[in-house]
Amino acid sequence: MQTQVYTKAEKWQKSVEGGVIIGEKDADEFRAYKRKKKLDEIALGIMRSQATLMGGEDVQRVCERAVRLGQPAVRLPATKLFQAKYYLGKSAVRMDCQIGGNGETATKVKRYEAKLAVRKNAKEITLVVTPSWMDCCRYSEVRKEIKAVKRAVRHAYLKVRVEKAYSLASLSRLARVVCECKAQFFSVPYFDGCERLRLDLTGGCKLEVSGVNDLQTYKKLLGAGVARIVTEHAWEIYTAWMRETSVPTFLPIPESPVPEKVTAEPKAVEGIEKAVAQTDTNVDTVSVKPMHTDGKWI
Repeated sequence: MQTQVYTKAEKWQKSVEGGVIIGEKDADEFRAYKRKKKLDEIALGIMRSQATLMGGEDVQRVCERAVRLGQPAVRLPATKLFQAKYYLGKSAVRMDCQIGGNGETATKVKRYEAKLAVRKNAKEITLVVTPSWMDCCRYSEVRKEIKAVKRAVRHAYLKVRVEKAYSLASLSRLARVVCECKAQFFSVPYFDGCERLRLDLTGGCKLEVSGVNDLQTYKKLLGAGVARIVTEHAWEIYTAWMRETSVPTFLPIPESPVPEKVTAEPKAVEGIEKAVAQTDTNVDTVSVKPMHTDGKWI
């Protein structure tokens, strides 16, 4: 079986057919374009995240990072509204106050907490649904509570949140109740398949997911169309994402093909030499007749 051996010219042709060859200047421009495109993608993606202070984090550090990342809001309890307002300053980051504790609070208390938070310049209010009502499927009482708090917050955004993951059917039913009450967000903790709840939301209500800790999950939710992602690790996610902006490398341009010296096989060389020798012999033995000036042979 014979193996095919490529010459330099054939290798050059195959390298050209396999991709586009560009110069160093064009390569630098392409690197700059790809890096800018990646940075714009990261900036738009990280702006859909939201910081949180519900775990007792440092107020100054979280607020300053939220301003730097361009996050829309910071979730915090009512006791930290004054500090957060000082550190956020005149930035566009809004304060998102969570009311109701773990949810087992009277509706009147939740209404009062919502009014107090709005007076302290909270632009978003997160209402924690009573877990015992969800366990018993008492959706009519949940609807009444959401409407009461909605009237109290006035022009502020209202978010309806569940603290634990229920069955997908229960959350779908609650999502429809939230849309009926004209809340702006429906907030759930992260679980596999939580992004499907977005299909149950109507009337401008958006899905918010909390408890995201890694970049892979963050990208997955972004691709699924989740409007807001609440995470305590926004800075770590941003740092890991920025590592992907490394400058692309290119293969070196191959050298121009150099014509190879063609060498004949030994047998062919012997045949050529014999033919040349025989021709020389015949020339020596042939007599040439002289010619007159008129072109006739003597």
